[in-house]
Amino acid sequence: MTTGVRFGPMGSRIRFRDAQGREGLIELANDPVYVGRAPDCAIRSDDAMVSRRHSRIKREGSAFFIEDLDSSNGTMVNNSRVQKHQLRNDDAVICGSLTLLYMEDAFQQPPPTMMAPAMRPQMPPPPAAASIPAMPSMTDIEIQRLKDSIESLRLEVDEARAAKEKEVAEGMRLRAEHLRFHQRLEDQQQMIHDSTEAVEEHKRIIEDMKPEVEKAHAERDKAAMEAAEAREQVASANRQLQRVQEEATKVKADLERHKKMITELTAAKEDGYKKLNEQLAEVDQVRQVVREQERMLEDRRVGLINLEESLKELRAKSDQRTRETAQAKAERDELAKENQRLTRLLQDKG
Repeated sequence: MTTGVRFGPMGSRIRFRDAQGREGLIELANDPVYVGRAPDCAIRSDDAMVSRRHSRIKREGSAFFIEDLDSSNGTMVNNSRVQKHQLRNDDAVICGSLTLLYMEDAFQQPPPTMMAPAMRPQMPPPPAAASIPAMPSMTDIEIQRLKDSIESLRLEVDEARAAKEKEVAEGMRLRAEHLRFHQRLEDQQQMIHDSTEAVEEHKRIIEDMKPEVEKAHAERDKAAMEAAEAREQVASANRQLQRVQEEATKVKADLERHKKMITELTAAKEDGYKKLNEQLAEVDQVRQVVREQERMLEDRRVGLINLEESLKELRAKSDQRTRETAQAKAERDELAKENQRLTRLLQDKG
């Protein structure tokens, strides 16, 4: 639980306690104070009975009002559910599982550690010299003792204040428990009252239903006779049903036999399909081999055609070379003859 303390001159404060027994105190000022599960609520609880923004405490003029913010479980003030209520001293407020106590003082001072220097208690001025005899001057030790005494008194005051706040919290808890007990007692009394009315209503209904009950008894006797006749009819129907069941048993046996035959035929058909698929697979494989051989033959035919063309080209080249060779041989023979003629001419001239 998150608690905060704010101090103000009005001396109004809220002491609160949650379902786990944790307590807190918050001083009320001009700013509104929200109660709920939301993180920004000054009075906060994680219990699901408390809404996210359950209620709001706000100052209006010189008074404080608490207003319910459409919470699921409502806001109770002094055991009465309220929408908006002016708070008065010692008002007990219940918001789900949170219990609040509104308190008013003449003025609520902050703790001594938070006082401004101007607010700290001051030693009274020494009396005038004319009224009492002159006192000897105090030593530092006596001054220190006096300060220690003042500090001790201040601690005692703080302890007394804490004890008082604890007593107030305990009283708030007891008052809240009393309010809850009173609420439960009223609920139980209302339940008893409702139960009494229900019993009286049931008695009246029973009296009104007596003729109907008698009529129902007569109808029951008639229904018993009809039931006896119906039992005879049921027995006859059971005998017929037994015969039908025997015939159904025979039909079922025949059906089982036919089912078995169908199963065997189905198995044989499955085997036939399996063998047929295997044969088809073999045929497909043979077809694939034939296609491969045809492709190879085609490749060979194309190779032969190419080879024939190459042979034709080689024959043409060979014929060309033969002709060229013959021509060269003829030219060579002519040159030989010319050489012989020239040789003879040279011999004749020599």
